[in-house]
Amino acid sequence: MDDCWEIRERLQREPCLKWGFVIYQCTYGDDDAWDRFMHYLNTHFRLTLEEENNDTDHGLFSRIDWNVQEDSSLDNATSEEVRDRFSKWVEENQGQNFFPGTARFQACVRVNKHALYSVLNKAPPPEKWDTWGKGYVGLVLLNESDEECSVGIAYLVPRIFVLMDCGWDTFTMPAGKVATP
Repeated sequence: MDDCWEIRERLQREPCLKWGFVIYQCTYGDDDAWDRFMHYLNTHFRLTLEEENNDTDHGLFSRIDWNVQEDSSLDNATSEEVRDRFSKWVEENQGQNFFPGTARFQACVRVNKHALYSVLNKAPPPEKWDTWGKGYVGLVLLNESDEECSVGIAYLVPRIFVLMDCGWDTFTMPAGKVATP
């Protein structure tokens, strides 16, 4: 069974739902780099769904909603600042056409200059699998007692999205390490 079976089932039952992480852009000054990052993320995600999760009709891909939070006051924002913003977003969006109680409402993605650099300069092309997590992003949990975890971008969706239901401890790594479950 692939990582997306539960997501696919839920989307079939509720055609208005969207899924995916909220992404906080925390680096500014190079719009071209940000566009390349989003292109990388979408290309890799689409290909992963097609190849490994049998999404040849793009049903899952067409329903993704990254919900990128762009605000230049987030430039160099810490994980605590992002968590505060995310907490407000969760309060405002519970019960809308998303998956309440799932990863979308438990954690968000923080892309700072280091993460952006890693994806654009260290990760293999989006058509190739980044086994070692050379390209990574920060995953910030809503729970204040949990530290940010670096996650290989190749594993973000659907793998981490699905594993969040099992608990943060199923994949989190110590500071300085990148999770690649």
